[in-house]
Amino acid sequence: RGGRDDARGLDREGRGHHYAPRPAGGRVLAGIDGLYHPATGITSPERCLAPEGDCLAAVAAAIRDSLQRAGDFVARYGGEELVVVLPHMEAVEALALANRLCEAVSALGIQHEHSTAASHVSISAGVATMTPDETNNEGALISAADGALYKAKRDGRNRAESAE
Repeated sequence: RGGRDDARGLDREGRGHHYAPRPAGGRVLAGIDGLYHPATGITSPERCLAPEGDCLAAVAAAIRDSLQRAGDFVARYGGEELVVVLPHMEAVEALALANRLCEAVSALGIQHEHSTAASHVSISAGVATMTPDETNNEGALISAADGALYKAKRDGRNRAESAE
């Protein structure tokens, strides 16, 4: 599933792929609030008043434009999720950046009448950092970020949480 999602102009990573160890740093896993139906497992673009592609592209662009360091990047990861790769970034910095990403997406003001988080499109973000080794690999890093993402969703959405 890896490759380029040309319909939206976003890179996407498929779950289950194996990745070479990367330098120490962080990952922010961001889910767009309210687009995903947990009961059906379906991402529904009609839940946002912008077409799904436009909504995802706008959110990705807001995140990309908030990244200021060379080497940081955003990629699509699953249905309504994006991953932000932050090489050589410590947990405190990554969490502060994730909070700024939440603010940047909210500032877009894209209407979202079915969201329980806000009247506009917002994201919840999970942050994890680690130094890769034999036991701490990319999969463990994404898993930790995913756990923090679901904590952010459980605790009210439109927020960032850290796995640390």
